[in-house]
Amino acid sequence: YQKHHEFVVDIVGNNPRMFFLRNLENLISRQSFKASKYFASVDGVRVDPASISVSVWDPSFLRGDGVFEGIRIVNRQGKMEPRAVQLHLDRLVRSAESIALELPDRNLIERWIREACLSAGDEKGYIRLVVTRGAGAPGYGEHLGECLIAPRKTIILWQPIAPGHSTTPRTLAPIIAPFHPAGLFKQWNTVKYLSYGANLHATRLARAAGAQDALLLARGWNVADDDECLERRVVLDGPQFGVGWITKSGVLELPDWRQLGMLESITSTVLVQAAMHLGIPVNLGVFTLDHLLKNANELWLLSTTTDLCPIRAIAFPETSSTNNNYFHLPVVDHDGNSSPFRSKLLEAMALIESRYDKR
Repeated sequence: YQKHHEFVVDIVGNNPRMFFLRNLENLISRQSFKASKYFASVDGVRVDPASISVSVWDPSFLRGDGVFEGIRIVNRQGKMEPRAVQLHLDRLVRSAESIALELPDRNLIERWIREACLSAGDEKGYIRLVVTRGAGAPGYGEHLGECLIAPRKTIILWQPIAPGHSTTPRTLAPIIAPFHPAGLFKQWNTVKYLSYGANLHATRLARAAGAQDALLLARGWNVADDDECLERRVVLDGPQFGVGWITKSGVLELPDWRQLGMLESITSTVLVQAAMHLGIPVNLGVFTLDHLLKNANELWLLSTTTDLCPIRAIAFPETSSTNNNYFHLPVVDHDGNSSPFRSKLLEAMALIESRYDKR
């Protein structure tokens, strides 16, 4: 500090101490990241998680034009491995092909994912894989000039999962999703875009209504836009998750992603196979919210980070035509305990996932 005192004064005037402390804080922050379990790599090269950058000229930053995946880490015989990685890579390839985005070699991406799992050293987290468009390709900023061309980047991060994230019961608010293709426009289906802005806004609306998240409902499907009866609308999924339920007669039901133009949920795919393994009848279809409320005995939020998270209640807005603002699921108590279906299905899902990974 004494050695560079005069230089510091030249930059910040008469307050060299503040400049010094600010830089010391940044240095400590970078060192703490390096010493922690956080992991990040760009195109296979490990980097400081606090200093990852994407060009502001990259369409992935400007417009969300890119693809991503979230992959859970599991401990298999003392070794950290990506769960159902081939299913996730299959979906990544489909998403990239749908938006004409060139990916690195699939085997190379898988190797980078596995390196991240080994380096993270903790199954209480998951891998987030992001592939950007890059700036300068024809149609994506070739007019910017050579100095602003940005290469495509493949970014891999280890992210922690909050305690209780998969077990704490949630309340969902039904919200119509005008941004959702809902099976009406096939060319918009099944892409895991980076652009989740509308999804996040749906979650904000749900929280403003007193719920933890949103249950998205479709437009159309023979229901007029000005119809205020939410129960007549078709159930889609959540902003960042799928949904599924066990009926009072013991049938597993899920909205059919193929008919409804939704992103294929890896968790839902494995759940269906686990149910079939256990001999539980499965019904994939188009269901109204009224059908769900009348038939569901246990409702779950489905995602990579939550597995099967119990849903405690559906919270209707005060403007809804329903007589009851809260619909409570009958078999979820205040501690989130649910029927034996959940535990049996989770065990079967782990078995199915291990078989995929052995392949």
